Amino acid sequence: MPALRPEDRNRVAATAAEIRARTGVEIVVVVRPASDHYALYPLLWASASAIVSLVVLGLIFPRLPLRIATMLQALILLFLTVAFEPMRLRMWLVPRHTRQALAQAMARREFAAHALSGDPGRKLILLFVSQAEHYFEVIADRASHEAAGEETWRKIVAAFTHTAQTGPLCDALLEAVQNCDRAIAPSRESRS
Repeated sequence: MPALRPEDRNRVAATAAEIRARTGVEIVVVVRPASDHYALYPLLWASASAIVSLVVLGLIFPRLPLRIATMLQALILLFLTVAFEPMRLRMWLVPRHTRQALAQAMARREFAAHALSGDPGRKLILLFVSQAEHYFEVIADRASHEAAGEETWRKIVAAFTHTAQTGPLCDALLEAVQNCDRAIAPSRESRS
């Protein structure tokens, strides 16, 4: 997913602001390039590869002097640590469940930070995108979540995922913001 351009951010923010002015529900959109730096994984995989390479070298060349084997192992470690550094490659080294868990934890922290920064009783819906992990989540305050129902939120996630795969991220976010507005509309109508 390419990053949002400033004009795209403004469009999404304007749509969310219009909904807030009309309904009182704050829809916050957070787009992160990644939920973690995953700095440990290049070193972990490079170290494991260097150890395996030393074993292979020992099997192929049993009389290889220890100094040369150690130097080759250090060079392999250094080379692979640098080679695994780009984020795109690094994401392949991280187990999927770890990426998902870290993205989910980041979404929860973002929601908590936004919830704590405003009035305690306000309605809040967070749309969280972590691009490197291809992760999207909608988190709503308790009342909004219960009023719309779990299935409605799942449908919003599914619609976002489909639109993000086939079109620009901005369009997927705008659709998700509008779907959140529709999801909370019945609870607003029942109060009036």
